Amino acid sequence: MAEFMVVLRGGDPELKKISRDEQRKIMERYYSWVERLKVENRYRGGSPLKEGSKLLTGRRDFVVIMDGPYQEHGEALTGYFVIEATGLGEAVEIAKTCPALSHGESVEILQLDNH
Repeated sequence: MAEFMVVLRGGDPELKKISRDEQRKIMERYYSWVERLKVENRYRGGSPLKEGSKLLTGRRDFVVIMDGPYQEHGEALTGYFVIEATGLGEAVEIAKTCPALSHGESVEILQLDNH
C-alpha cells in the first residue's frame, strides 16, 4: 500500500456567503467521508488549514516573505488528507468521493515518498 496526500484547493468567495445550515451539511459530509476511510483503514490524517500564511522565496542570502494565502489561479489551499491506497488509480477513485468536489473545490492527489 502507498500513501497519498489529497490536497484541497478552493478560495471561492461564494463559499463564505453560504448559510450556517449549509456549512453544517458540508461538514457532516466531510465527517462521514473520513469515518468511511477510517473504517476501511485508509485514513492516515488530515486537517483544514487556517487562513493566513507566509510564502518564503529566496536564493542564497536573499529571502522574500509575502503574506498568504498564496493563491495561484484563485485557488488557495484549504486542507488536506493523507490516505492509503494500492496505487494512484485507486487514490483517484477515493478522491473522487471527497466532499470538496461537491461545493466547487478542486482536489489534487500527491503520492508520498515513504521509503
